[in-house]
Amino acid sequence: MIDQSDSAIDGFYADIGRRIRDARIRMGSTQAQIAARASMTRSSLANIEAGRQRIPIHILVSVAEVLGVDVVELFPTRIANDNQAGLDAFFMQLDEEPEITSRDFIQGAIAQLGSQTPKEGNG
Repeated sequence: MIDQSDSAIDGFYADIGRRIRDARIRMGSTQAQIAARASMTRSSLANIEAGRQRIPIHILVSVAEVLGVDVVELFPTRIANDNQAGLDAFFMQLDEEPEITSRDFIQGAIAQLGSQTPKEGNG
């Protein structure tokens, strides 16, 4: 398991929420409009955008489709943890593959994170 602080994880999800909000605003849509199209409640979307609620991956993919953006665009470019080098390499690989699908991204992210081992003594 990857060792991350609660604040780093909270920051990660808060950044995703900000990216969703920014994409929604650029689209000129309300929270209610996006939430309805993504089969979720407006209050859940509001909480996700504010960083108070963590978004499940399947909902993230749905929201990205509704917003008309690649799911990759909703992920932060940096994650504050001890595995940054591996994640940086993964994001560089994504940049080189413009035709990557949401499913490919999720499978790759899970594989990348699963292949990293925890530091000694953190187990």
